Amino acid sequence: MPDLDELRDFVDGVLRRDGQDLEAVKSAARTAPIPGVEPVPGAPGKSESATLEAIISLHRPVFAVSDDLVQPELTSNGLDPEASEMKKLVEANAARINGTIRAIGRIDLPGDEVYPWAGTGWLIDTELGSDIIATNAHVAVLFAEASASGIDFRKLPFAGDKLEAPILDFRREKSAAPPRRFKVLEVIYIGTPNQLDVAFLRVAKAGEAAENADRLLAKPLSLAASDPAQGLAVATIGYPGTDRGDYDVETLMRVFGNVFDTKRCSPGRIMGRDPRGITHDCSSMPGSSGSAVIDVQTGEVVGLHFQGTPFRSNHAVPVTTLQTLIRERPWHIVARTDVRSEQAGDAQVPIRNQSDLDDDDGAAPMKVSIVDSKGGVRITLPLEITVRIGSSGDAAPQHTKSDAPLSLEAATKQIDGLVAKHPNVVRVRATYLFDANGKLTDKKGVVLLVRPEASRNAADYGVPVTLGGVPVSLEMVDLPSLASKLAGENTLDSGLEAPATMQAYKRNLKDERFNLDPVTADMTLVLHVSPEAGWRELSKFFGSADCDSITIGMYNFTAPHIIEAVRAAITPDGRNTILTLDRKTDDIGKGNKADDWPEEKVMKSLKRDAKDQFDWTPASVSGKGRLFSTSYHIKVAVLGKGEAYDRFWLSSGNWASSNQAPFGDADHPLEDLTWSDVKTYDRDWHAVVRCEPLATTFHNHLKQDFVDCRELEGEEAATPLLPELIVPEDYFLEAPRAVREYKAFAPKVLKKKMTVQPVLTPDNYPEVVIPLIKSARDSVLFINQSFDVKEEMPPHYQKLLEALLDRQQKIRDVRIIFRSGYGKERDIFRNAVEFGFDKDKIRFYGTCHTKGIVVDGQKVLLGSQNWTGSGTKFNRDASLLIEDKEAAEYFTEIFEFDWKNVATDRVAPDHGPSRPVRTRHSDEEAPVPLGFRTVAWGAWEGT
Repeated sequence: MPDLDELRDFVDGVLRRDGQDLEAVKSAARTAPIPGVEPVPGAPGKSESATLEAIISLHRPVFAVSDDLVQPELTSNGLDPEASEMKKLVEANAARINGTIRAIGRIDLPGDEVYPWAGTGWLIDTELGSDIIATNAHVAVLFAEASASGIDFRKLPFAGDKLEAPILDFRREKSAAPPRRFKVLEVIYIGTPNQLDVAFLRVAKAGEAAENADRLLAKPLSLAASDPAQGLAVATIGYPGTDRGDYDVETLMRVFGNVFDTKRCSPGRIMGRDPRGITHDCSSMPGSSGSAVIDVQTGEVVGLHFQGTPFRSNHAVPVTTLQTLIRERPWHIVARTDVRSEQAGDAQVPIRNQSDLDDDDGAAPMKVSIVDSKGGVRITLPLEITVRIGSSGDAAPQHTKSDAPLSLEAATKQIDGLVAKHPNVVRVRATYLFDANGKLTDKKGVVLLVRPEASRNAADYGVPVTLGGVPVSLEMVDLPSLASKLAGENTLDSGLEAPATMQAYKRNLKDERFNLDPVTADMTLVLHVSPEAGWRELSKFFGSADCDSITIGMYNFTAPHIIEAVRAAITPDGRNTILTLDRKTDDIGKGNKADDWPEEKVMKSLKRDAKDQFDWTPASVSGKGRLFSTSYHIKVAVLGKGEAYDRFWLSSGNWASSNQAPFGDADHPLEDLTWSDVKTYDRDWHAVVRCEPLATTFHNHLKQDFVDCRELEGEEAATPLLPELIVPEDYFLEAPRAVREYKAFAPKVLKKKMTVQPVLTPDNYPEVVIPLIKSARDSVLFINQSFDVKEEMPPHYQKLLEALLDRQQKIRDVRIIFRSGYGKERDIFRNAVEFGFDKDKIRFYGTCHTKGIVVDGQKVLLGSQNWTGSGTKFNRDASLLIEDKEAAEYFTEIFEFDWKNVATDRVAPDHGPSRPVRTRHSDEEAPVPLGFRTVAWGAWEGT
């Protein structure tokens, strides 16, 4: 749900557009009880949030539709229904609204186990033997896709070769009125969901219904002559669904009632316009996508609803855009034969359902199109002429299998030529092959990386299983490669990935405040790991009463239990806290982060409670003059008293629930933990250090970061509205992990004289870590979330990889554990081996978030630097190099446990055709179906 400030702003805007005053309406509403809502303990009346939600339910209600008529009745929710301006408006204009209802229907997908229905569509125009339906592009792509021949219906999930067969049901009401079903004949146009979220379908003019009158389509809706003015009274008519996302079910039910998936009328007003289209405040839910936005006083369409966020705003394609599309008819087809083209086309070329394409004699069908042309009609017939020189023998087969030996490069070139234009082939590469069990072999071949929904049968692509003795293999493409393909298809490829380069950050390490030389002193270290002990020690760190200042640098701050600990630490009188934050909250609301907060809400909450004692600034990671390349990826907090800073916490793990599992001594004693308790949480390494020289150094750097970022605040580049990916779970499958005997590692406390060096990026990571690796004489144990090996890498990162490879080739034991994920594991294994690393000394650990190196059992490096070009030089990160045998032995034991019990040398097998990945805006209304998850754009890029 939006926080209280956002909710208050939204309700204030709603009431102002209705000509009412927020405080006056709140005052009237506050004293009336709302059934099922408890007031804040000790406070008079109901809570403000409950009051605001009740106002929304009254002033932006959702009315049922029954027997093709809007039903403007309201449940009181403790308020006077007659106070609703929208109720009065709908009653006064019911005749106009009712005149539109029969032309608006629900797009059902019979037999689809993932999406039983896709969204809303409505009649916008008529053309010869069929009528044209308007809906959203992001709705159409759920059942249709571009192919070599244009636009086809997708295959039904889990149904073999059966195709989607969408139906428009123009009723689907709460009442028991019989359905009015009309078959969708074809998809004739799909715009770009992220830019022009419009699609057009053809629907049969005759349908299935109990009554003869219901078997005929209604007339198309009329389009308004111009775009709507701000404040215009409108209504969306569509089918709000049940997918509540991250929103509280009780709140939504106050607005929508316990009725979903049926036709509803949601009145509201036009809010204005922004770069994405017109905005309105009608109540909407997933399933509303494709709804007509109607001027309630004229019954004319003013927009095509395409996305919204409950209690914030909604967007619609303006009617003038729809007018242009209908006038120009980008599909260009007036009539056509009942056949398909064998020629490739784009997603705006019409093509009908392939289920009816087979001729009795098996001959390839022919496509005839009749296209509008000035002064007449242009008729196009395909014509193919084959010229063969030589004897009149039998025709050669399309692809011959050559017995002559070919080099890997030659075979790859030939295969690439055969599949270059195939829409399901994303990439072709010559590389090492995996066996059936997911283990990398020493054998090389040609690998076709195909879309997840595509066939894994070489014959379907016209290629042999071997070519010139070179094996040909087909695999599901990794998500980053597929995303690049999708970006090109959706014109999103520019500006998505910033190059790994140094930015404006500068720091004088000769200044004694910022000196990063090793410190030798008496100190106390509490070394510990997550999932088992991270929160145990972090809670104790913040529980200290002996401080009056806290200095924090953090990448991700969302975990509720940490928010409460920080709140308790910063609110006592006399304590001052500064925080520099990257603000990364693109993956909350699911899994271990189901209850995590968005960081905007975290900052508002802490600022409200601690007032002037708490100050924060966004990290400078965007804009022309930014300090850091892509991320402020540090995880450090320093406690101080007066001018002295004596202890700090440093980690590889964020303040997110996935990194700091909420396991406390009282509710989850360490000795009682099992593998089932911890297996879904991240492995992270942490240290709490009591040492004044080190704590002071980190405080000085974090304070300067705060000052520098504050000076640049407001100069960040506008954040592009990037899409999310809706990804099948197949991408997140792991090879089975059988942990025979789980061990929870207790914290290790060291109190003695030690040498510890602070290691920061962009300051000194390569300068410290390359010599560290080169110093190894017996072993290097390397574990990192990222292990990027690419064709093009920054020189400093190339040197880091070369140093590690050199040691692996020359000393006894150099082993590597990595994570990465998103289907990249195969690529990382392959790239590492092609770089020269030993495949038998590399393993994958699906929940590894650690960034550590242990050298010769004598030194250990732990911190937050990912092994990428940016992570090792251009972003802000922090580590500690601890020169102590006991510390090294502690982390060696943990590494050995993970290597033997959790990490694996096998990737998940490719189980064959899955379901497609698609893009959607992060605030788009299409629900996430069962068996899928959302992935933020660029989440696969190591920071």
